[in-house]
Amino acid sequence: MISILCGLKNRSNHLLQTYKSWLACKCVDEIVIVDWGSDVPIAEELEEHEKLKIVQVNRDHAKYWAFSQAYNTAARFAVGDSYVIMNADEILVSPDSLCILERPPADFCYEGTSWKSSKAHGVYFLYIRAATFWRVNGYHEKILGYGYDDVDLRRRLINEGVEIKEANVEIEHIKHEATHKSRENMLNYGISWVFPWSIEKNPIELEWTKKDGIIYCDIDIDSRITEEEMQCRNGMAKALSQQQKSLRGMAHIELPEGGVLEI
Repeated sequence: MISILCGLKNRSNHLLQTYKSWLACKCVDEIVIVDWGSDVPIAEELEEHEKLKIVQVNRDHAKYWAFSQAYNTAARFAVGDSYVIMNADEILVSPDSLCILERPPADFCYEGTSWKSSKAHGVYFLYIRAATFWRVNGYHEKILGYGYDDVDLRRRLINEGVEIKEANVEIEHIKHEATHKSRENMLNYGISWVFPWSIEKNPIELEWTKKDGIIYCDIDIDSRITEEEMQCRNGMAKALSQQQKSLRGMAHIELPEGGVLEI
């Protein structure tokens, strides 16, 4: 079984342009969409479909976007033995091209597209066995916002002996203004190396109920991203931006005075 996974926060304008192309894939058994506390719940905007599984995260518990946590959550609710990870702004131009790909075994996965088109610029695509994804414990859940989550996962997969291949699949990326800053990417880079993610790390704790076909999720209070944590991250990002040096091999991150990051 194949599960398409998608996470988003206030990106319905993109998803409404893309998700029907995913539904057109005959080989896909379900599409798991995690709504990370959007102002207008995505369930109110999508047409009902037997393949759609909507996971609605409590808006008060998901004030800050976290790609890694949202996509790990989607994977936790997926039933497929293979995951296709798509961003909300990606259109499958040729749905059949996904279905004719060789199903990835345990020792390789697909990342990115070999489609030589300007429309594919900026695409993030991952097609991977569920067991392989969880062998490295999924995405690094202390990497917040956007940036470096894909690189961190790729490095850990390669360290596990997984070969990464480009997929011969046509995917169009909807052009839009960038949603993350370079210094956020730098900070996530530092967190990736200084506080590596491993199989021993626990994902966020969730409580959920299902009503009218929608899965409603609460995040445990100790797992929620707080305003204090985000302020600390912003301070760290400013400090790192000023230092302009590599964090690889460092034993610690220099925090602004009084700042503490719990990881």
